[in-house]
Amino acid sequence: MSKGNEEVNEQGARETKVVETVDYQSHPGEDREPTKEAVHVVHLTCDNKCDSSVGGGKLASAAASVASTIRSAKDAILGTGKDNPKK
Repeated sequence: MSKGNEEVNEQGARETKVVETVDYQSHPGEDREPTKEAVHVVHLTCDNKCDSSVGGGKLASAAASVASTIRSAKDAILGTGKDNPKK
């Protein structure tokens, strides 16, 4: 069972804080019952006027950076990078 309350934060986003939520975790390779832990979950609903750092802006930037790093590593391993004259 979850309960929550809604308020507007400084960025103008509606923020719903969910309390009384439970997370069950079991550790891989261990034959034990899952542990029960109380957690707090915050959901943000952002309007267009919100800062892009809230939401997908930073995540999209991080994903692009990871993709670029993987391409560079692949090029280095295969010898197809920009510094290799054998292209």
